[in-house]
Amino acid sequence: MIGTTSLIISIMLAGCIQQMSPSPILMYIGAEYGIAGNDALMNLAISIIFPTLIVGCLMGGVIEKKIGTKSLLTLTGIFSSIGLLINFVAFDYVIFLIGRAIYGLGFGLGIPFMGSSLMKWYSGKGREAMTTVNSLFPFVGTVTSYLFMARLFHLFSDNVRITFGVWGILMIILTILWIVFVKDRKEEEAPEEAKIDFSIYLDLLKVRTLRLLSITFVCDFACYSYMATVLPTYLMEVGHMDEAAASLWSAIAFPAAGILGCFTAGIVNTAMGSKRFPLITGQILKLAGISTMTLLGYMGPASLIVGTVLFGLGNSFWMPSFYGIPTELPGMNGSLVAASFSLCNSCGFLMGFIVPVAGGIITGFFADHATGLTTSLIVFNLLNVFALIEALRVPKDYKTAPATMRTAE
Repeated sequence: MIGTTSLIISIMLAGCIQQMSPSPILMYIGAEYGIAGNDALMNLAISIIFPTLIVGCLMGGVIEKKIGTKSLLTLTGIFSSIGLLINFVAFDYVIFLIGRAIYGLGFGLGIPFMGSSLMKWYSGKGREAMTTVNSLFPFVGTVTSYLFMARLFHLFSDNVRITFGVWGILMIILTILWIVFVKDRKEEEAPEEAKIDFSIYLDLLKVRTLRLLSITFVCDFACYSYMATVLPTYLMEVGHMDEAAASLWSAIAFPAAGILGCFTAGIVNTAMGSKRFPLITGQILKLAGISTMTLLGYMGPASLIVGTVLFGLGNSFWMPSFYGIPTELPGMNGSLVAASFSLCNSCGFLMGFIVPVAGGIITGFFADHATGLTTSLIVFNLLNVFALIEALRVPKDYKTAPATMRTAE
């Protein structure tokens, strides 16, 4: 099981690193493809993955029951590898975006895989630990991206195609290892009445707790995706840092703080036995973080870093609750948890496509780029207020409250 878990972590982490990987070298990508100065188009390098990521999420939640849990991660690796390898021949921006979109499809299939494997392959403390690990993926992936993508770019003689393409080689190696060395497991049988098709998402939306989690994640991911897109640039322009310092502080203050938040929340969840406290506290910290950055950022880099740390802690502190609560709802099994992961994540990923482009448009209205970035962050910070309201509405008795699903009727 250790080998299986290691490969799961490796494949999912490699995918997460690529999710926001264009961010540290976004200016170079703009120069490479002749779109420098067009924030909306450059941000598309990140946001283009989310429509196909949603498709992968929703498809994966349905086909998981038909093809099995192991095969779902196999498809994740195959599509992600193809998308990343396309970068080697991405001689124009359209091909680059096509590769990113195919990668997004593969990465989307990995979301329901994690829900299914958590329920079917892990239990007790092992499930709690893997839930925390699953929550860590975006933050470890982003910190790795911030720390190493710019260095890789310069290592490969400022070649965008090679910088992204080599990750495809890594992903195909990991996928081959997964196919060869991980044995098929006996799949858990879902209840007969729980037919898994696309209508399952309508049933899951009837469950109040899942509906509230989905709305909260919509607000959360909007801020997360935009922050991950613009943070290095924001620190350079508003904090007057050079590229190296901005990348380093972006990594430390945002995703590295997120790693700490995930670990802390995992401990708190285990100790308290209820996941509502981190769920709510995370929204408060995010709101305080962006408010500090935007309203006090003029005071100097220290205010920007403090605000970013608060946001990073809040952004991660609620994630073990987000992934853990669906596994504790009455009437759930592996296939239904996979579908619930698909539902909740897909709702948020839609904002991951819209917000970076919308933020670029808002920024473009201002002659001063730094002022435009600050204004766009203030606008999106209003979503954290709404997220807090929805988190407060999650029932205290979510573990025992009746679910409105076919399996619970």
